[in-house]
Amino acid sequence: VRALNLKTRFVSLSIRSDGNAQGAENVIAWSSGYPTAVNYARSMPRFNGNEFSAEQILRRGECDVVLLGPTSEAELGRLSKEANATLSRVATIELTSSKRLVSNAKVSIHVAAPGIDASGDFCRLDDVALPLTGLISTERPAAEEVLRQLIPSPAAD
Repeated sequence: VRALNLKTRFVSLSIRSDGNAQGAENVIAWSSGYPTAVNYARSMPRFNGNEFSAEQILRRGECDVVLLGPTSEAELGRLSKEANATLSRVATIELTSSKRLVSNAKVSIHVAAPGIDASGDFCRLDDVALPLTGLISTERPAAEEVLRQLIPSPAAD
């Protein structure tokens, strides 16, 4: 990168393996003002990375059920032993576009693969949103569609 910058401007960014985490962080930051570890339990966003991160909540065993979005074994492998113990003990729902399960979920919902079976937006690491069009038709629903059915809209109350 230093050598390239002698002639023009270059930046080196790490490539993340966690799906569209950058896009998820952008949505959380846009809607709450905080980038990650946001708690909405009191009907307003509160941030505390040491208290509200998934790792810490799982580590302390403070959840009854876990909803896993499309994820990889490497991502789950980053969790501590305590967090993984809680994950294997509580009810787990996994949305997966893979043919095989990533976790030991009690319920697995197979969803369309983003950018392959389903349309959607992905966010590059430099915060540029890229629209993706589904290339293959499938009968599997998009993850967004499943989440809308699982989590009712606040306006419905």
